[in-house]
Amino acid sequence: MSQGKAQSLLVSSVTLKIVMAITGVAMVGFVVIHMLGHLIVFQGRVAYNDYAEFLQGLGGLKWIARFGLLGMIGAHIAAATALTNRNQRARPEGYVKLRSRRTTFAAKSMWFAGLAIFFALLYHLAHFTLGWVDAEQYTWIDEFGRHDLYSHFVISFEDPRILGTYLAFVVFVCMHLSHGVTSMFKTMGLSRGRFTKPIEMIGPVVAIILFLGFAAPPLACMMGVVTAG
Repeated sequence: MSQGKAQSLLVSSVTLKIVMAITGVAMVGFVVIHMLGHLIVFQGRVAYNDYAEFLQGLGGLKWIARFGLLGMIGAHIAAATALTNRNQRARPEGYVKLRSRRTTFAAKSMWFAGLAIFFALLYHLAHFTLGWVDAEQYTWIDEFGRHDLYSHFVISFEDPRILGTYLAFVVFVCMHLSHGVTSMFKTMGLSRGRFTKPIEMIGPVVAIILFLGFAAPPLACMMGVVTAG
């Protein structure tokens, strides 16, 4: 391989990793904000519908954010796929087998988890944003004449099928972030020396916090702690 071609491949790989890191940071930010929004359901109908009304009041900005998020997920998946294919072509078969034994399940399932997240996000939009799932609930209004997203949320998660689908989605997200957040810091060159072990723990800790934050509201609906009455 010529020196020029080797440098080109190196630059391309670095660019792909930067794309993954930048889109990863943006998506983690979105996930955290989304989790905090869901937790408002514990404050009751008025507070949660106030939050929903605020989001609706963003108008075109919210659609820019939604399509931007889908674009970032697409770019993230594309960069990950390119890097995976490149690494597989570059590594000897024996090295791949040795590496596989030392890799966590979260790391080995990154591609599948990422794809599952993408399609689950589309379902989530169809359910709570577009009203294509349980369409009759999308017509409910509260005492102030607003879409009663609170009741929509609570009653939806009283259905074990929707709850199970949602929790599976949360597991995929957290499993992906468990490895992805740590990898993001490594890409930034922060996993060195005494910081190596703390960086290795960041991903799993973030994943656990997000799982608890996302799972708590729908489980509270199923157990009757949060009710639509």
